[in-house]
Amino acid sequence: MAIDKVSIFCEKASELKTETDYFTDLLIKTLNMTGFKEIPGHELEHSFRVFELSLIIGCKLNASLRILAIASLLHDIGRFLENRSKVKHAEISADLARKVLISDRDRDFIISVITEHSYSAENKPSSIESAILQDADKIDALGFIGVARVFSYGGYNGRIMYNAICNRDKSSSLRHFYEKILKLDSLMNTNIGREIAVKRKEKVKLFIEELRREIDLQDILEILSSDINL
Repeated sequence: MAIDKVSIFCEKASELKTETDYFTDLLIKTLNMTGFKEIPGHELEHSFRVFELSLIIGCKLNASLRILAIASLLHDIGRFLENRSKVKHAEISADLARKVLISDRDRDFIISVITEHSYSAENKPSSIESAILQDADKIDALGFIGVARVFSYGGYNGRIMYNAICNRDKSSSLRHFYEKILKLDSLMNTNIGREIAVKRKEKVKLFIEELRREIDLQDILEILSSDINL
């Protein structure tokens, strides 16, 4: 259970256990509204990881863990409908949340946090909870998990792995790292979010370095050169 994992870092998170059934019910209701189908790279596990990251950061910054819990679970739910609509997924997610949170005491606050989380919309956070969700969402695009997500989502969208002679002008997953992923640490709102992002960015840079070495056969050249010297 995600709350149990987070409680290791933040004892206060254990207080959310009393609402576990409620959180689960909200998620199931919204998923049923979307005709849920997993999107590679944006699977439901992404929302669970953002849930964990949001609570850990939120605990350190004394934010509302309840608002973060619900907002993080529902923040990407609109992705499953985005391809059928011209509306951004954050707005769709917020609209779905509005429908299932009819009697929730934090309804308007949660909807605001979900609406503001979108990377492409470049929204400025209006609350610490909004700032945290934005950071947690970006952090999950970094590190080795982020690398896996880039290639998973890229394959889903028919994006090539990297540019070569025959496809120099095409959008590629490797190019996406330079265009977006490697810039995320500079967009963090919180100090702790930035610290985590910088750490995970180093893993992305390490992967890219090794990938390029393999593309250029440098790893094999080193082995052969070593054999020759022997």
